[in-house]
Amino acid sequence: MSGRMRWTAVALAVAVLVAGGWVWFSAGSEPGPEPLPDGERSPGPVSFSERPLWEGVRLGLNKRTGVELRGGDAVVGDAEGRLAVVDAATGLPRWTLERGATLKGGGGAVYQAARTGSTAGGALGGTGRPVLAGTGDDWTVLVPYYVGDTFEAPREQGVAALSGRDGSVRWKRPIVRPGEDDGDALERLGGEIRPMAAGDRAVLAVARTASGDGLVTVALDAAGKRELWRRPGVWGLRFAGDVVLAEKYAGMSDTPAGLSETGPSEFGQVSLVALDAATGRDRWSLGSGHTSSQLMAATPTHAVVRTGSTVDGSGSLLVSTATGGVVHRLRAQVAGCADDGHGLIACSVRSGSLVTVRIAGGSGVPSMTGRRVLGAGAAKVSVDAVHGNRIFLSSLDEDDVHVGAVVDRAGNRLGDALPQPVAAVADGFLAFRTRVEGDTGRAEPNGLAIHRAAAGPVRPPGPDPSGAPEQGPLAVEARPLWQGKATLRSGSAGASELGLRSVARLRLVDETLVYSGRDARGGNGWRVGAADAATGRERWSVSVEGTLGAGLRLASADFEVAAGPGRERLLVVPYTDVSDGDARTRGENGVVALSPVDGKVRWKTAFSEKERAPTTVVASGRTVAAGSGHRSVYSRPDDVVTTVLDAATGRRAWSRPGHDPVGVAGGIVVVRKRGGGVAGLDAATGKPRWSRPGAEPLHLAGATAVIVRLPDGAAALDPSTGRELARTGAPLDRCEGGERLVACRAVAGSRPDGRVTASGRDRVPYAVAVRLAPGRAAFAALPWTAITGVTAHDDRLFVTWKKPTSYGPAGANSGDFLTADGAGRVVSDRLPGLPHLVGPRYVVVLDGYGLGDLSGTTSFAVHRRTA
Repeated sequence: MSGRMRWTAVALAVAVLVAGGWVWFSAGSEPGPEPLPDGERSPGPVSFSERPLWEGVRLGLNKRTGVELRGGDAVVGDAEGRLAVVDAATGLPRWTLERGATLKGGGGAVYQAARTGSTAGGALGGTGRPVLAGTGDDWTVLVPYYVGDTFEAPREQGVAALSGRDGSVRWKRPIVRPGEDDGDALERLGGEIRPMAAGDRAVLAVARTASGDGLVTVALDAAGKRELWRRPGVWGLRFAGDVVLAEKYAGMSDTPAGLSETGPSEFGQVSLVALDAATGRDRWSLGSGHTSSQLMAATPTHAVVRTGSTVDGSGSLLVSTATGGVVHRLRAQVAGCADDGHGLIACSVRSGSLVTVRIAGGSGVPSMTGRRVLGAGAAKVSVDAVHGNRIFLSSLDEDDVHVGAVVDRAGNRLGDALPQPVAAVADGFLAFRTRVEGDTGRAEPNGLAIHRAAAGPVRPPGPDPSGAPEQGPLAVEARPLWQGKATLRSGSAGASELGLRSVARLRLVDETLVYSGRDARGGNGWRVGAADAATGRERWSVSVEGTLGAGLRLASADFEVAAGPGRERLLVVPYTDVSDGDARTRGENGVVALSPVDGKVRWKTAFSEKERAPTTVVASGRTVAAGSGHRSVYSRPDDVVTTVLDAATGRRAWSRPGHDPVGVAGGIVVVRKRGGGVAGLDAATGKPRWSRPGAEPLHLAGATAVIVRLPDGAAALDPSTGRELARTGAPLDRCEGGERLVACRAVAGSRPDGRVTASGRDRVPYAVAVRLAPGRAAFAALPWTAITGVTAHDDRLFVTWKKPTSYGPAGANSGDFLTADGAGRVVSDRLPGLPHLVGPRYVVVLDGYGLGDLSGTTSFAVHRRTA
């Protein structure tokens, strides 16, 4: 990876504290690995993919971020309360949760992480990461909830356990209710509930009043069936064997260092206590005899505690979690620690050295390296993670440049240097903490980049899918047949100039290219026209200020292609009658069918005054569906009537109010419903065939699938039955493609109604492919982020790569137009542009836009297809 540092082996001196005394080992004059304490063998190097699999910014995470890796899943959350469970290999969300969202299956419970206006904590627990309970595939994520109209005035607050698989509520348990005599200053609702830790038999949460002057630690049984105990005045941090380790502060508004940007207001005001995990009673306290005591790391049997103030040079202790007794007194003040949760603790000291303690399977005696493990210029070393007997370190050198390494207990380097601090490690994956632009405009270490990881010196594969591509490249002639150009000049247009200010719609109809857009020929309205697909010569063109003949004028530039009589294909568009001759039809509105070859009228169907003017037309085969009436904001069909016509004759089939047509899929007309939801109506009779409340249609993939947005993601539905074929937690907002493959864009913070809750800085789009077959569908994240454009035709994906970053396809450069198969395997980068239309003889390419968005497009090119 660009900027990756490689390190040479250095000789280190190791000091081991044995029986209360320091014994020194020297590596001699020749560089080489230092021997490990306790007779251990080196765990060997760990390698990671050169490029990340995905980034956290695609999930809208831009505040202090935490991640837990569990099997093939990554659970990520940030200080603003955003939470997501994603596929660790692809970053495709299984489910996501925004603060204020209603919990699935929670009986009206609402997710609310942290107090209003809080800047730290959010969905993060005592270790600064999301709190997970359970083992294997049956695990849950613990979140705070409230029940009531507003968070400031709830009727109930508590903790809920959400299924890692789909985010549904497994159980929820109230902690605070109005009128309860809890005796711990929590009678005022509207404060903060924060899950902190989970053990085999219990889970831990902290409740704090909105004013910060009341603090209570509550323990619940692991199934959420009952409350075990509650203790006021202490902040429970984590389980350690049969005790809960907690901290007391002089001020109740203080926050544990792991959950705060600044840590407690005064280190000297912190004292460590241990509570019985079953009863909540005091087991021991380090308050007496120490001016301060703060938890740094722990295993089930031992904990490292920093004692004294940060300025008087006091040391640190290794204590028994069962009794609080001092097992070893370290002569150096530890600066930061991490543990693997089982038996190994590693801490950095202010000299830049490393102290490790092997509890399970080891001597339990602290061992200290003699030299700075990251070099002489890196004094303040951070221990970021401990996993698989490897210790992950980071620091800044004299020039404030990041340095990082994986080492063993003796400080020997294991594999390549680390490009960023490590946020989490698991078998198979490594999460780095990256720098992203914060609210202040400065880069802050709040981002995540997930890499594949493997033991040994060989790098594992990156985001590119393996195997040979399933499709070959799209073959087109390099030189275009002609180029269409929108111009701001008015007057007569040349052969390649369309008389448009900008292009809105393009369709290939056999040998004709039909287009529409803003008129540049002396008007401010719309223009629809057609050109010879091979030469660009204009065949016909008409604006909304001109007429189609017989006094008919275009009512909009919205057109669709339908099947006419025989093999003829027709353009169907809304019209209004402006003729002076016949008072009976003057002002009449309806739908007219035009020949794409010469623009002549084939038939027209008038709409009654009650039906109002048609504004939307969709069609497929012999079915035309027109929507007329009023739509509220976000295109809700408040007063819209769907009218279905025979495409060959214009004859009416049926009308149904309260429905807005989206598309035609075989014998089904897909519509939006008044009040929300999507439905399928029989194209012949108009009778309802199926309905899906709470869904917003995004894209109709022919007769194969309807892609819909849901409150918690998206789904592909069978157009004939409404049956759900597949589901994803990705927040899709736009899609484009055909019956076999659809390309979608996902944007964190987008909602089914089209609104976006995340700020512009949070909105990092990524691509999702939907592979389709009759009765089947599958969502898959593509190995690209921050794409400029993406679209799909037949079985190929086409991607515009305008911003080269380390997360893009290998070898992709700025301006590349890539062809890939449905799995994202790149086939070619030699396209002249992004294909917008792909026909049997011609391909129309754009300069980089996709997903049906032609806004701002001023030019395109038509190429002859050669294969």
